[in-house]
Order: sequence, then structure tokens, then C-alpha cells
Amino acid sequence: MPIAKKTKSGKWSCVGRVDKSINPSGYKHFTADTKAGAERLANEAARGIVEKRQNMTVGEAIDQYIKDRENVLSPATVRGYKDIKATRFKILMDVRISDVNQTLVQRAVNAESKTCSPKTIRNAHGLLVSALTSVRPELVLKTKLPQKEKPKIVIPTKEKLKDMLASAKEDEDLYLAILICSQLGLRRSELCALKIADVSGSSVTIDKALVLNDLKEWVVKKPKSLSGYRTLPITKDVKEAIKSIKRSPGESLIRIDPALLTKRFERIQPGGIRLHDLRHYYASVMLSLNVPNKYAMELMGHATDNMLKTVYQHTMEEKKVEVAKTIEAYFDGVQQ
Repeated sequence: MPIAKKTKSGKWSCVGRVDKSINPSGYKHFTADTKAGAERLANEAARGIVEKRQNMTVGEAIDQYIKDRENVLSPATVRGYKDIKATRFKILMDVRISDVNQTLVQRAVNAESKTCSPKTIRNAHGLLVSALTSVRPELVLKTKLPQKEKPKIVIPTKEKLKDMLASAKEDEDLYLAILICSQLGLRRSELCALKIADVSGSSVTIDKALVLNDLKEWVVKKPKSLSGYRTLPITKDVKEAIKSIKRSPGESLIRIDPALLTKRFERIQPGGIRLHDLRHYYASVMLSLNVPNKYAMELMGHATDNMLKTVYQHTMEEKKVEVAKTIEAYFDGVQQ
């Protein structure tokens, strides 16, 4: 509830929420001779905007939620939100905010679950709840969401990686992409944004990403978080491969966009390992080499080790065999 403060003139002033058509900031100062009077004016204004917004439909609320934040969200996030609005929860889009309840939302989730993955449902529900509560802060939803599925991630062996590189030998961009993703653990968007000038001596600077915006255009943006900014040491293999490239500093290291890069990778690896799995491979290599998580998360561009431990680190087949042999050797002769 807005609380009025006494001004130097002796009057009382209170800040209240108003429609952005009245003030772009969404707030306005209300002045009166008494504290109660200023607070009453602010509360009446707030009720007016709440009533107006609650007459919006769910679809309009999502549009407004995106519009209010699109200058501070990444282009990819805006595109994702607009895709969700266009394709998910269609049975809710024309429902007025004031009429939304748990039963309606649960039915919508249940309907979407027939055709969508649990992750897609969770992302769509997250946007829906954020948009709804921005208009109805008192709304509490405890929707039963589909159980998470364990992602199917294939971690290549060292021999498999060699085969991949051999298959990509005639495609300079693809070869370099496989090498960098597996030995530096870059995201696809980070890799495709790199310029020749970003490589200096034995290191590479990561400070941007190439992403698809809501107009389906490839644009360069800054990393989502401070941890995305980093300088990585490059391996001997990567250094030699980059050195062989004859291009000017301002040119792209990888001359194709992320979508085309994925298509080229799938040609040599149909239905098997994904390009992004090479980032998982890199994390798993660090795990097998006992690299402390603090260093691993910094190299991967994570702010905490939660994502690293829950998503990226996997056991490698070669290491599992090695560990099994160590255990077997320990117990050898116990029965004698």
C-alpha cells in the first residue's frame, strides 16, 4: 500500500501506479493537504490500473509482459517468449485475466502435455505465470506439471571424436567448430560470434554471442551474465588450426551461422551425437581429470557449479572402464 510523505511545503505526497499512457514510468506523484488524502488518490489510481489490466486477456497480458521487458531481455529470449505466446496454451489466450483460475490453467497444461515435452511445458508455464502475476500479484498457482525427463546425451569417446574430425577435414568451418567445442567447451552461439581478432597468442576472448531474434535475424548480443565474459587458454590443436586460417582480424572465425553449422554437423553425425554434446564432452573431460568445479565453471561460463553438476558433467566410458579395473584390482584375491 502506498505511504504518503510530508513535503517541505507542508503538503503530503504519495507515489501511485498509473497507466503508462499517463506517465511512461508507470508511476505518478499525488499531492494533497492531508496524509490520508494523498494515499487515497494514489490507491484510487492503483485500483484503476489494476481493474483496467485485469480486463485484459491472457494473450494481451503476455504481449504487455514482453513489451515491458524486451529492451532488457536477450533477442533469443524475446523470440522464445513470442513463440510460446503464438503456439502454447491457445485455449487461454482469449480468457480475461480476472477469470483465470487454477482449474483453467491445469486443463491447459494437461492439453499441451499430449504433444509437448515436459521442458517445453515448464518454459511455457513459467512465462504464463509471470505474465499473470504481473497483473494479478495475488494470484497463486500450484499447477501440476509433467515430470522432468532425463535428457538423452551421448558423450563421445576420444576415438569417436577423432573420427568426427576426420569426417570434417574438408570442411574448414565444421572442422574448426568440432575442435573448439570439444577442447574449449564453447556454446554454439559463442563460437559463431568469434572474430579472428578475438584470438590473441594462446588465448581467446569470449564477450558476445550470435543469436536469432524475434524477426528471425541473426544478431550479435552481449553474454546473458557476467560469467559469460571470459578469456580461455587455447589448446595446441586449436592454436595450430586457427593459425592456418588466412583471413583478416575483423572476419569471422566460423563463417556460417549456428543453424547451418548444426546442419553440416548432422550430415557427418546423423541421428547420433549433437554439436552441443561436445560441450558436455568438455565438461566430462574436466571431471575425469579431477579439475576443481570452481575452475570448471569459470571455463564453461557458469556463475555457479549447479548447472555444471546437474546438467553438464557425465561419466565417460573410458574412465568408467578404468575405474572398474581399479576396483577389480583392489578386490583381486579376496577369496583366496
